[in-house]
Amino acid sequence: MRKFSIAIVLLMLSSIALLGTAQLSWAVLQTTQRGKIVAPKEGKTVSGNVQVTVRADRTFIKSAALYRDSGDYIGASTAVPFRFQWNSVSTNNGTHHLFVKLMNRRQVVVGTPAVDVNVSNAAGAGGNVFFSTQAPHAQLPSGAVCANEVPYSSFEPRPQNATANQTVPSTAALNSHNFYSQPLYSGSVPASDFSLVDGNYTGTTDMIIQWAACKWGLDEDVFRAIAANESWWKQSTAGDHRYSQSQCERQYWNGWNGNSCYQSYGLTQVKVYDFNAWPEANTSTSFNVDFIGAYIRACMNGDSSNLDGQVNNATGNTYPNGSTNEVFWGCVGGWYSGQWYDSGAQNYISNVQALLDSKPWLKPGF
Repeated sequence: MRKFSIAIVLLMLSSIALLGTAQLSWAVLQTTQRGKIVAPKEGKTVSGNVQVTVRADRTFIKSAALYRDSGDYIGASTAVPFRFQWNSVSTNNGTHHLFVKLMNRRQVVVGTPAVDVNVSNAAGAGGNVFFSTQAPHAQLPSGAVCANEVPYSSFEPRPQNATANQTVPSTAALNSHNFYSQPLYSGSVPASDFSLVDGNYTGTTDMIIQWAACKWGLDEDVFRAIAANESWWKQSTAGDHRYSQSQCERQYWNGWNGNSCYQSYGLTQVKVYDFNAWPEANTSTSFNVDFIGAYIRACMNGDSSNLDGQVNNATGNTYPNGSTNEVFWGCVGGWYSGQWYDSGAQNYISNVQALLDSKPWLKPGF
C-alpha cells in the first residue's frame, strides 16, 4: 500500500512538472510571437526607401526600435502598427538582417522579430546624407533644398513636441518685433547673418534637427547632443530662472509673472533676454534650432565681434583663427558662455562631447 501511494505521488509530480514545462513553453512562445515584421517579407529584394511594418499586441508592446545586421540603429516608433522608413541605399548590396526590439512600458525587451532581405540598388544611387560641419564661409544649401534632403523618419522620442514641431512663424510676426533688424540686443553679430532664419520646416524633432544641421553646415550629431544637453529634446523646457524684474523684461518680451521669469526656452534654450526671438523660440521648434544654427555659423565666419582677440590657451589661436574643428567647437562653447574657450565654454564643450559619444537619443527610454 505504501509503494502504491509513493507511485501515485511520483506520477502526480511528474504530471505537474510536464504541465509547468508546457506553460513555460507557451509563455516563451507568447513573448516571441507578440510582434511580427509583416513588411518586407523574409527574403524579399528591396531598394531605395523601404517601409518596415511591424504588427504587435498593443496590450504588451508599448514601443519598438528597428536595427540592421549587428545592431545598427535605424529608428523607433510608438504607434501600432509600428512603421519605420529605412533608406537601403545607405547599405551595401546583398543580404541584410533586420530586427525589431519590442519593448513593454518599462522599456524591457520582450520580443525581437526579424527578417533577412536582399538589398539591390543601382550603382551610383544616392543614399542618406550625414550632415557634417562645413568650413567657415562655405557655400551652404537653402532651407528649401535641405527640406528635400532630410529623409522621412517616424523616429519621435518626444511626441509632446508635436504642436511646436508643426508651427512655422510668419514673416509678419517676425517683423512685428524687429527680429530681422535686431536679432541680438547686443548687436555683436550683423543682423544680416540672421536674414535666412525663418523656421520654415515641419517634421519630427529629429528631422528638424537634421534640417537645421544641413542648412547651416553643422554636424547633425553635435546638434543632437546640444539639444540633449540643453533640454533633453523637450521643446517645452524653460531655463535660466530669474527673480529680478529688470532681467525679466525687454521691449518685445515680458516674462515677469510678479515673482520671477525664465529667460531661456526650447530645444536649444534660446535666451530671449539677449536675443529678439520671442515668442517664436518658444512656440516653434524649427525656429529654435534655426536660430542657434545661424548663431554658430555667424561665429564660425568670424562675425562675433565680442570674441575678437580672445585666445584659446590650448592652441594659442585667437578668434576666429584655427582649424575648422577648433573654430566649430569654440563657437559651440560660445553659445553657452559667450566667450572663446573660457572655463565655462570648455565645460560646456566637454558635456556636449560626452553626449556625442554616448548618443542617448539612440537608447530606449530617452
